[in-house]
Amino acid sequence: MILLSHPTGNANVRNALLAFEQAGKLRTFSTALAFPECFRAGVSRHYPIPWDRIRLQPWREVARLGGARLGWRVSWASVDAIYHALDRKGAQLLSKDPAFSAVYTYEDGALATLRKAQKRGLPGIYELPIAYGPWAKERLLISAKKRPDWTFSLGGLADSAEKLQRKRDELAAASVVICPSKFVRDSLPDDLIRNKPVFEIPYGADAPLADLEDESRDANSDSLKVLFVGSMSQRKGLADVLDAFKRLGRRDVQLHILGSPLASINFYRKEYPDFVYHPPCTRDSVLKLMRTCDVFMLPSLIEGRALVQLEALACGLPLVVTANAGGEDLIVEGETGFLVEPESPDALIDRIRFFAEHRKRIPAMRKAAITMAKKHSWEGYRSKLITALRPIIDAS
Repeated sequence: MILLSHPTGNANVRNALLAFEQAGKLRTFSTALAFPECFRAGVSRHYPIPWDRIRLQPWREVARLGGARLGWRVSWASVDAIYHALDRKGAQLLSKDPAFSAVYTYEDGALATLRKAQKRGLPGIYELPIAYGPWAKERLLISAKKRPDWTFSLGGLADSAEKLQRKRDELAAASVVICPSKFVRDSLPDDLIRNKPVFEIPYGADAPLADLEDESRDANSDSLKVLFVGSMSQRKGLADVLDAFKRLGRRDVQLHILGSPLASINFYRKEYPDFVYHPPCTRDSVLKLMRTCDVFMLPSLIEGRALVQLEALACGLPLVVTANAGGEDLIVEGETGFLVEPESPDALIDRIRFFAEHRKRIPAMRKAAITMAKKHSWEGYRSKLITALRPIIDAS
């Protein structure tokens, strides 16, 4: 029976939980904060498993959330502190309960749990949802030299030597590694994964949210609407998007940006003044905006498997993305969209021109996008996860 540990429980964690619960393999979900079904209205942190499977360690997370509202930062309740405390809790649970036969852990919150699993001779499954940290930092440093004005937005550059060593130690302590994309798999160092099973199990998406008669799109609009959704950072490739639109200089193309700015909006307007800005909003509002646009663009430098590109496909948007966004398998060139090289505004310009000059091809590409989204459901993800791990967890 599996102990799964994660402090916040995002979409991929929820589906891993559901996969193990449906397979009769989940014993305990250890997390920071959760609410039972009777509190569903108005709060998040609900999980698709029975309440008695959940073990909480809430106080650091409560302090972090409260401090964020008040503008306070408390080291005791930092994100890293929460991950590490939950990791220690996982090791304690393994020590106390002999019924556990495997652990499922995530980057930055796994080391103590994995080492305890080693001592007990149990499979230590480690999911790396984004490219391996030390490898990623090297590439972000190169990017910082190319665009020093955007260095503040790259993230990961501030990771200390201690934090990077912890990532190495976690990978070394794992007996099984799970990656959501080929990009993440290729970032792993050979010396730390030699003789270990490494599975590529791509994340999925909800059922397609658009159809071919979607009335929210104006087929007669004079403007091609290109949408970027995500943190307004160069890690997501936004500097290249703004550069491309600035150099393109077409009035028949609109850039829409939805995300959290990491600097003043004026910083981004200086790069390209004419984009339409949408502040962060609910997921339903994001999907509604997607349904009004024509193309989705995410030329990321470092990702794992960006779920937003799957949601865009499900809303009928062809993609312009890099393989680094973790969606190489989603692209059929010229049908569901295009792959471009990272940090290449020229390539983005070419693709924007293609869509602007071949507007009549977009309905067929929209159809292909929805068809592709149907092939990458969360149900399929859950099935692949259990199929890959069943020989390991059944044998333990």
